[in-house]
Amino acid sequence: MLKEEKTLAQIASEYEVHPTQLKNWRSIALEGMASLFENQDSTAELKAAHEQQ
Repeated sequence: MLKEEKTLAQIASEYEVHPTQLKNWRSIALEGMASLFENQDSTAELKAAHEQQ
């Protein structure tokens, strides 16, 4: 779905999901992907600080 190899309608039919739901999930995924690679250092810092306590 992210690669757009099939249309939303094809995927919706294949998995029996409404095309609008797929569109919503795709939007959420695309918006959230950048955050997967951000703040990795701060996550490690938070974990280290928590372990010190």
